[in-house]
Amino acid sequence: MMKHKGLFLASLLLLTACDEPEGKRAFMRECTTEGNTALCACAWGKLVQRYGQDWGNNPRLFTSPDFITYSGQAAAECMAE
Repeated sequence: MMKHKGLFLASLLLLTACDEPEGKRAFMRECTTEGNTALCACAWGKLVQRYGQDWGNNPRLFTSPDFITYSGQAAAECMAE
């Protein structure tokens, strides 16, 4: 189950590569269709904390192994909180 949430979150991130606040709104809108608001907000916060406020403006970031791994890790951490 956690693996699927992580993959979902990583896929969602690819679809919402926008700047803040539009990026966050799009991310939250898409994420909450499959997850809960608290999980989505937590994951967004962890990504901003690690990659900075404008992480959505860097398309190359989405294909980096670190980002893909961390997206799944962030989802798992948020589900555990």
